[in-house]
Amino acid sequence: RPRSGQQKSCLGQLVTCWAPFRILLQPAVSISAACRLLNSRSFRWLSLLQLVARLEIAAMENFLTDSKESLATGKPVHVVLGNESCDLDSVVCGIVYAYYLKKVEASASVVAVVDCSPEELELRREVNALLKQLNIAVTSLSFSNDIDLIKLQDEERLRLTLVDHNVLANRWKALKPSVVEIIDHHKNAGEASAGVQSTIDMVGSCCTLVGEKILSADASLVTEEIALALLSAILLDTINLDAEAGRTTDKDREIADLLSQIVGQERAVEVFQKLRDVKFDVSDFTSAELLVKDYKPVPPTSSSSTRVGISSVTCSLEQLLTRSGVQDALSDFLKEKDVNCLVLMAIFFPEGDAKAARQVGVFSTDGEVRAQVTEALQSDDVLRLTPLETTTDSVNPICFNQGNRAASRKILLPLLACALAIGPSLSGPPLSPVEVLSDRMALLPDSDSTMDQVASPAAVIAIDMEASARPITPIEVYTAGAEADEERAFRAVGVDGIPSTVDMKAIEDFRRVVSHGGYERASKNAIIVLSTRYLPSKSIKNYNYVMEQLFLYVISTVQHLAVENYCIVLFNTLANHNNTPGILWLRKYYAGIDRSLRKNLQNLYIYNPTMRLKVVFQLARPFISTKFWRKVSYVQNLNDLQNRIPLEGIDVPEDILKADASHEPIMHQSVDTASKSSTADE
Repeated sequence: RPRSGQQKSCLGQLVTCWAPFRILLQPAVSISAACRLLNSRSFRWLSLLQLVARLEIAAMENFLTDSKESLATGKPVHVVLGNESCDLDSVVCGIVYAYYLKKVEASASVVAVVDCSPEELELRREVNALLKQLNIAVTSLSFSNDIDLIKLQDEERLRLTLVDHNVLANRWKALKPSVVEIIDHHKNAGEASAGVQSTIDMVGSCCTLVGEKILSADASLVTEEIALALLSAILLDTINLDAEAGRTTDKDREIADLLSQIVGQERAVEVFQKLRDVKFDVSDFTSAELLVKDYKPVPPTSSSSTRVGISSVTCSLEQLLTRSGVQDALSDFLKEKDVNCLVLMAIFFPEGDAKAARQVGVFSTDGEVRAQVTEALQSDDVLRLTPLETTTDSVNPICFNQGNRAASRKILLPLLACALAIGPSLSGPPLSPVEVLSDRMALLPDSDSTMDQVASPAAVIAIDMEASARPITPIEVYTAGAEADEERAFRAVGVDGIPSTVDMKAIEDFRRVVSHGGYERASKNAIIVLSTRYLPSKSIKNYNYVMEQLFLYVISTVQHLAVENYCIVLFNTLANHNNTPGILWLRKYYAGIDRSLRKNLQNLYIYNPTMRLKVVFQLARPFISTKFWRKVSYVQNLNDLQNRIPLEGIDVPEDILKADASHEPIMHQSVDTASKSSTADE
C-alpha cells in the first residue's frame, strides 16, 4: 500500500513491470484518481487483476461523466444514438462504440445517448443489472431528453452515429443530414444518405458488429469489462447462441468466442445466467410496465388506417392474461401509444425446459381490426401459429403458440408492415409482385444458418475453455496382439531432448497439417508448411489427447526437416472457431517449443490472415517474445508470397489457387500430397 509521497513512483513501477497497467496512462484515468484507488482502504485486499478491472471500470465511468460535461464546451459533438427500445444490445452498443470513438477521435466530444428517460430505463432490469455489474451509475449516462440534438444540428456541431437501428425515429427525422455512420443488424430500410458509412448485417446482435469493428481496428482497446458488456448482450440476444432460436450466425459465434477468451468462461456463464434470470423475472412488474418495457411501433403506411404496435413480454401469455386488471391495462396502452391494435410477442422458458418458447397474441378493442391483423398473421406460414386455449374466458387477445422459434420481432416487424400494405382484408393498394417477393425473401433465414444445431443455455460459447477443461486420456498399455488388433502405431520422438512417443493412429486424419515445402532460394533455409484446415474439430472425442499428440508430431517433424534455420508458411484457410486453437492452447504450445526451434525460425508468413487470427495474435502478445513478432509477415496473395519464397515445392491448396486470381499458375508443383505426407512421416 503506497504512502502519499510514493504514489507516482509506485504507479510508474506498476506500468513498467506489467503491461495491463498501461490503462493507467489512458486520458480517462487521471493519476490522482488512480492514486485515490491505490490509497483506498480496500487496496490491500486487491489482487493485481482486480485492480486492473477496477481501473478499467473507472476509465469507462469517467468517460461517460466527462462526455456529459463536454457538451457545454461548444466543441463539435459526435453522438452515438441507440434505438428507442433501449434494450441491452442498444445501450451496450452505444456506450462501447462511443468509448471507442473517443479513443480514435480524441479532439472531439463523443457522447453515448440513451434514447429514453431514466424512468423507462429502470424497467430494463437486465440493463441495470449489467451496469451494476460494471459499477457504472445510471446517473453517468446521457439521456435523449437531456440533450437538444436539434439545436446541436442547427449550430452545425452535430455528427450522428446510429447503432442498433438504421431508420431514425419520427421525432428525430430532422437529424438525417447529420448521420455519418450506421451500425445495425436489422433489415436495411435503404434510407441512409449518400456518403454515410454503413455496417448493416443481419446477425443475432448489434454488439457482434461493434465487437468485430473494434477488434479489427485495435484489439487492445477491448478490456475485460468491455468484452463482458459486449458478450452479455450477444448471449442474451441470441439466447446463449442457441441455433434453434434462429438468431445466431457464424459471425456471432466467432466474435463471442473471441470475447470469451478475454472475459473467462466461468465469469461469462455466471453473468449470462444472472442477466437471463433478471430479464425473465416479471414478478414485480405491473401489467403496464410489462407492455412498455420492450415496445416498438410498426412503421405506419399512408394507405392503411390500421396502426399496430408490438410489445415483447418475457412471460407466457397465460401468465400475463391472468393478472388482475390486465384488460384495462391493454386498453389504456392502446390509447397511450395511439395505436388500434397491439401484437403481444411472448418469449419464456417453460418449467423444466432449457429451450425458449414463443407465443403471439393480438389485442384490439375494435373486433374488425383484431380479426384483420390475426388473418394477416395466419395467412403467412413463417410463424407457424396454432391456436392457444387461454385460462380466461376473454377472446381478446386472440392467442397462439408460435411453432417457429426462430421468428423474432426482427422478422415479425417487416411481416406486419408488409401485411398492412398487401393484406387481403386491409385497405391500401397492393404491392407489385417484385416488391412482395423482396419483402418475403427478407423474412427467410440466412442460407448458412445451422438450424439443426441446438445449444443448451448451460453450454456457453467458449469451446476452447470447455475443451481445455476435459481430462486428457492417458495412453493405454496394450499387448502386442491387442496393439495389432487396434492397428495402433507409435513413433518414438524427442522433443527438447526429452524422449516421448506419438500415437500415430490418433492423428492419422490430421497429419497433413505439416509438410515440407522445399528451400528458400538464397539462404537455402527449409520451408515448413502448416495448414490450419487439417486441425481437428474441438467437438471430437478426446480432443485434448489428439491435440497433445499432434503437437508432438508437428514439433518432431519440424526438428527433422529443419536442422538449422527455417521459415514457416501458414495457410489459414477453411479454419473457423471450431478447429482453431484458442489463446490457452497457443500459450501452452509456445511454452513447449524448444528454444533452438524458436531461435532458428527466420520468418513466419501468414497467408491472407483472418480477423480472428489477428485478434488471437494480439491477445498472445503479453507472453510471446517481441523478437518473435518481428518475424511475422502477413501476405495477402500468392504473388506476394512468391516474391518472398519459391512456391514450386509447396502444395498450395486447390481452393486458394482458384480464389487467388492475382496469381499466375505455379509451373513446377510436382510434389503430391501423399508423397509429402509420407516424407514428413519418415
